[in-house]
Amino acid sequence: MLRSSILALLLTSASLSAQITLDAESLRLPIGTTFTIESFILQGSMLETGISQGPAGPDQAFDLTGPIDGLRILLHGTVIPLEEAPGSDQHPTADYAARYDIENPDGSLAVSYAYFRRGEQGDVAVAIDGNGTSQAPSQDSPIPIPMEFGASWEGVQTPVANEVLPGVELVGTLTQSGEIDAWGTVSIPAGEFPYLRIFSNAVGVTKYQGDPDLEAIGDLELATQGFSWVTYHLGTVLSMIQTATSSPNGTLPPSVTTQVIRIIEAGGVPSVITAIGWAQLKGMDHAAFQRTTP
Repeated sequence: MLRSSILALLLTSASLSAQITLDAESLRLPIGTTFTIESFILQGSMLETGISQGPAGPDQAFDLTGPIDGLRILLHGTVIPLEEAPGSDQHPTADYAARYDIENPDGSLAVSYAYFRRGEQGDVAVAIDGNGTSQAPSQDSPIPIPMEFGASWEGVQTPVANEVLPGVELVGTLTQSGEIDAWGTVSIPAGEFPYLRIFSNAVGVTKYQGDPDLEAIGDLELATQGFSWVTYHLGTVLSMIQTATSSPNGTLPPSVTTQVIRIIEAGGVPSVITAIGWAQLKGMDHAAFQRTTP
């Protein structure tokens, strides 16, 4: 997709072999952009999947263009004016929106809308609606803006309040840490891009609210570790997130899964996904995963 005119526009901004810096303006969603994302759920840790994350450090080349075997969700997105999104009047702090047409592994379809607020420290999703439900506003990212190689953060407390099913929320608190640990070029099905890589960790305790059966599960201890490759205009073009969940009271067996998300095509203008973040995409699709996994 970006091997022609859009890639040429990217190349006018930065050499593929040069270290980059990303600010809020270079990570902004323009109206009219279209994009396609594929998301895979793999059983086991990142190490067990056999997919390498590559080394940390400067001027690193990384390639993940090959096929991935796992539970796949396909997401087609379009950035639209706020007034074209249903229920936009319910989100007065939003400046624009995006529509997501989701193809689930079982062949079923779903539609969601995300509402974004522009900000000097990057745009954030203020709500994600789907099938008549709405997630709580997202929190600002702990990642410093502008993003530069070597930046780090530690001990950032982030509340969790995601509506995972109609009337059911997952709530709790996560403690986040991370660093921008690499830069170089990344190759994915959408093309080759200069990147900064974010390495992040989060630990915390969550629980369900709104359904007696799910509430009976009690506390869930959550630990995530992830890598995100971020570029000009496109934002996160590739991410790998390992999630380990355990139940202290033994109501659920421990589990470890890895989610891999990458952009496979885009069009319109050279900006696609920015501050929505893969964590929020993962949350938006949670209900779909619940419907299509055992």
